[in-house]
Amino acid sequence: KKKGHWKFTVSNSTHNHRPTAAVAHTVHRKLSDTLYEEMKRLGEARLRPAQILECLKKLHPDETILATIDTIYSARKWAAQEMLQGISPIIHLNEILAGTDFTTMTKVDESGELKGLFFCHSLSVKLLHQYHLILFLDCTYKTNKYWMPLLHITGVTGANKSFSLAFCFLAKETQDYYDWALESLLTVFTSNKIPLPAVFLTDREEALISSHQSNFPGLTHMLCTWHIQKNLVSNGAKHIKNKAKEFEMLQHWSNLIKMTSPGDFCSSFSRFCAKYGE
Repeated sequence: KKKGHWKFTVSNSTHNHRPTAAVAHTVHRKLSDTLYEEMKRLGEARLRPAQILECLKKLHPDETILATIDTIYSARKWAAQEMLQGISPIIHLNEILAGTDFTTMTKVDESGELKGLFFCHSLSVKLLHQYHLILFLDCTYKTNKYWMPLLHITGVTGANKSFSLAFCFLAKETQDYYDWALESLLTVFTSNKIPLPAVFLTDREEALISSHQSNFPGLTHMLCTWHIQKNLVSNGAKHIKNKAKEFEMLQHWSNLIKMTSPGDFCSSFSRFCAKYGE
């Protein structure tokens, strides 16, 4: 002890627990180079992680594969990073779309950074030739891997089925960006000699509403009833605590918006306000 050295004697060298399973260690769950390449091929075929793992085990019955679904998710994420080769996902998407049946338009800032990407497929343009009167425009939140708001533009067919016309990633939800997006949409109409739409349906996004008024003057604008009902529920919940009464209000609202004449709508709306208004 005085010299700084300790001496000990092991009286029982056996472990006090069983060895952990090999699958518990990350190093054993890692895919081999061969399996990794096959995983990428299966991923390109649009198989889900669980399906990829099942396929790998079936393709290699004599090999002990300890990988889990989390292993596949991690490997796919790593493969995606390899494919990007250091560029941003939105630039990579733009490069992929080039030379395909997609028409693309881009918005860049003074430094050359990509700030907007508009794209639509040729088959969507063919549908637009037949069904151009009504368009729905909705901008989602940044709930995508590009971390940019996505403006989704859809049309509706004669069978009352919707179809995706165009998509547009925007750096910001401002009128400047919406102006550019709708200018790009207008280019699709004019370059393909398609009559302009008669109606736009949107939520209450003021910047988007202002943009369509400047790019598509004379067009009728309508608010989407789904968004109106969402606001109705959120605001009504402050005053109507009874679920049965809330359901009754929504039924009344559903009947109200189905009125076929202005007179019937106005009288029904007056009754609705008298019953549920403050």
